[in-house]
Amino acid sequence: MPSQVRNGQFCPAAKASELLARRWTPLVMRDMISGSAGLKEIRRSVLPMPRALLSQRLKELELAGVTRHDDDTSVYRLTEAGDDLIWRR
Repeated sequence: MPSQVRNGQFCPAAKASELLARRWTPLVMRDMISGSAGLKEIRRSVLPMPRALLSQRLKELELAGVTRHDDDTSVYRLTEAGDDLIWRR
């Protein structure tokens, strides 16, 4: 469901918040930014997050274009858009 401001325009900040501020998602992103790539590796770091919810969050991030999943290696990686979310000084 897209976030919109009152004038009917899509608001990028609201859209990003809608995706990234959901429970557990910031922790999943933290782990991916730190280099975790496999489902088990990410899950160890975000326990007690349920496995099904982790899979759902990873799928949502993939559908949003923030991550990509390599079916051959079962690895999740940040896309260019996901990498752009990293705050650098």
